Amino acid sequence: MAKYKLVIENKQAGNLQFPSVEGELTVTWSREGSPGKLICNIVKDESLNYQEGNTVAFYVDDELFFYGYVFEKSRTGEQIIKTTCYDQIRYLKNKSTLQYKNWSYSDLLKNICADRHLAVGEIEDTGFKIPARAEINQEYYQMLKFASDITTANTNKIYVLFDKGGKICLKDIQHMKCKDVIDYDCTLDFDYATSISEGVYNRVYLKLLDDDKREVKSASAEDGGNIAKWGILQYFDQTNNEEDIEGKAKELLKHLNKKHRRLKLKNIVGRTDVRAGSLVPVDMPAIGDIDIKGYMMVASVTHKFQEEHHFMDMEVYNKDISPGISPPSMGNKNSEGVGAGAGMGGGKGASGAIKFLQANIGAPYSQAQRMSPGKFDCSSAVMRAYQSVGLLPTKGYNLTTSTIAADKHFMEINKNQLQPGDVCWKKGHMEMYVGGGKTLGAHKVGTPLGYSTLGNRFNRFYRIRGDS
Repeated sequence: MAKYKLVIENKQAGNLQFPSVEGELTVTWSREGSPGKLICNIVKDESLNYQEGNTVAFYVDDELFFYGYVFEKSRTGEQIIKTTCYDQIRYLKNKSTLQYKNWSYSDLLKNICADRHLAVGEIEDTGFKIPARAEINQEYYQMLKFASDITTANTNKIYVLFDKGGKICLKDIQHMKCKDVIDYDCTLDFDYATSISEGVYNRVYLKLLDDDKREVKSASAEDGGNIAKWGILQYFDQTNNEEDIEGKAKELLKHLNKKHRRLKLKNIVGRTDVRAGSLVPVDMPAIGDIDIKGYMMVASVTHKFQEEHHFMDMEVYNKDISPGISPPSMGNKNSEGVGAGAGMGGGKGASGAIKFLQANIGAPYSQAQRMSPGKFDCSSAVMRAYQSVGLLPTKGYNLTTSTIAADKHFMEINKNQLQPGDVCWKKGHMEMYVGGGKTLGAHKVGTPLGYSTLGNRFNRFYRIRGDS
């Protein structure tokens, strides 16, 4: 029989408390950005005195299982206090603005934790360096999610962020394998569901339009076998972006033409090494329409403790069982008000010019040395970015805030036509628009090259010619 102990430290009162818990105590961990959560019903007595912000430690057989902080309290007339506690991941919901360059996911996590005074444990080196990134008014967790996603895309490795015993950790999911097999014998119940109701399509139909919204071509891809079984479930989208819509249709069909499956295992014999992100071996043949034998990732787990008993519920994924993902729209380029020959902006040159500026985030501002390596003023930053991709001359050419209006390499556009790579101008200053209401450029003495908010700071806008 396992032994459980709950300890609350009230630092203001200078004491440790060992409250009685009525009924079930649960600890839940999830992969979807939620902090670890402990919920229990505490019996009020005359000596009990704890407040929001107090630390809470929960031990299983004298081993620290959960460490967090009281965030919510509610009580009934029977003086039972329902208490909700979160671990340190909760503090990653705070927002901030952050610029960095050549940091890995693990570097970013260490810097955020140091800045927020969060305790850290084992943080594995994720390797891949993110060239440059600016996060404007974002939750720390969203900053870390971007770093996680781009790291996985470049390394094919999945890393798990979690709090273990009051220390934030980051580990390769392959280093989080559990040994004990989960099968029908240790699972009292399960919920296995399949569906073709939402997000499942056996026919994809796409249209490519011109700038006047007239059809240029169409493409389709379908699975006749599944159409015979399910009827036609059609996904439709259209765009005026230049797209390989035949290839896109085949790609979408590959991802969308399969039923959704979900598996929740209930009242499994509890194991203290299982958390969200763990890989657990599952052996459950003939569960509905498939057999399961192999490792599955724990998407979420709730540990349930009562008296001497420990059970857990969990949702698990593998290549066959996973939540449905809605495909992003192909989108459209903004053609509103663009005159003949104006071009649509946001071409390959614009993308390269933005990357040039991103690679120089943090460079000092200098008018006197505007063409020196690693130094820029506002106009030389824009000029050198477009010179780097061959869209502006490199010999005998000079771009300034006073010459751009007459420069044959640029055309004036309206603000509502802005695309990434366009130039935003006001008297004496210019920056490059990068999308999402943000600009990037050199600002002034003492302010390094970096991002700003577009807002209403600029009154004229220009697009470089010849980019596609």
